Amino acid sequence: RIGRSLYYCIHAFCQGGFDLTGQDLVGLRYHVAVHGVIGSLAVLGGLGGPALYELVGRLLRRRRCLGTYVHWVLGSLACLYLCGVAAVATSQVLPYFHDELQQGITGHAQRPGPLTVQQMGGILADASFLSISCRSAGFHTLAMDQVEPGARIAMMVLMSIGGATGSMAGG
Repeated sequence: RIGRSLYYCIHAFCQGGFDLTGQDLVGLRYHVAVHGVIGSLAVLGGLGGPALYELVGRLLRRRRCLGTYVHWVLGSLACLYLCGVAAVATSQVLPYFHDELQQGITGHAQRPGPLTVQQMGGILADASFLSISCRSAGFHTLAMDQVEPGARIAMMVLMSIGGATGSMAGG
C-alpha cells in the first residue's frame, strides 16, 4: 500500500497519470484524503517550476510580493478549475432533470428517484477531481462509462489546454 501510494503521489506531481491496477483511482472515489493529496499534488505539478519557486519564496518570506507571471498562472488556474467544475457538474446533473421531465410526460424514468444531496455531493467531488486531473495528471475516480457525453467534451477541452508553461503537465 505504501509503495502504491508513493507511486501515485509522484505521478500526480510529475503529471504521469500511469495506472497500476487497470481501474485507476475508481475504487477510491469517495476518499477525501485521495482527492486532497492527489489533487493538491496535481495542482502543484501543473503550476510549473517558475511559479512554484516564487510561491515557495513568498511562503518562506524571501519575497515580498509575487510576480505578474505567478498572478497570471494562479488566475488562469482558478478560472479553468471553476469553469471545469461547472461544466462537468452541470453535464452530470442535467440527465436527472431530463429524467424528471420524461417521467412527468411518459410516467417512466431511467434513473431511480430524484437527485439527492448525497448524489450532488458526489457529483461535485467527481467534477472537482476531474477538473484538476484532466488538465494535467490524467487520473480519474469515476469510471468513464459513467461520465455523461457533455462532461466528456468538457474533459477533452481541459485536456487540450493542459498545465501552465514550464510545468510538468504535457497538455
